[in-house]
Amino acid sequence: MDWTLKELDGEEHRSTPFTTLYHSLKKTFNFYPELQFNSLKEFSNAGGLPYVYEYHQKRANQYGFTPQLSDWSMFSLTRNAMRADDYQQFDAFINEFSSTNYISRLSLGRASSIAEFYVKNKQFDKAIVLFTMLIEKHPDSERPLNSLGDVYKEMKKERKASIYYKKAEKLAKNKAN
Repeated sequence: MDWTLKELDGEEHRSTPFTTLYHSLKKTFNFYPELQFNSLKEFSNAGGLPYVYEYHQKRANQYGFTPQLSDWSMFSLTRNAMRADDYQQFDAFINEFSSTNYISRLSLGRASSIAEFYVKNKQFDKAIVLFTMLIEKHPDSERPLNSLGDVYKEMKKERKASIYYKKAEKLAKNKAN
């Protein structure tokens, strides 16, 4: 039996069943939710990647889920690095998760935000690879075409930028018709 003694401030005999039920369910299903951090500091304070992998292993053991991190878990960690404007941590996450190819399964917006962070940090070759993949995966979207044009513009390759801007414009016109 796994039990915890907890003093319930502000409760009386008649109200404790609801409170104790809540706390017991919360404890029983502790590893059920997908792990998510609101900041890199919160991630670090929890124990970093070792904690994340341990959490997912416990989650898998308790509920039969896969112990592998979900695409959402990997993206949310990467997004925390982007929000903190921490390229070193961002790159560490990208390298850690690269074998999973999770970026290719992300939505256009999420994958684009990763490519745009590469651009922000002058990692143009990596951005080009990612935007090119997004163009192939989302041939009806102007966003990766425009973004690739922006990359080439940043690189002072105006001719190449113009090619992608024109493709995006043509696609937008075709959609309008």
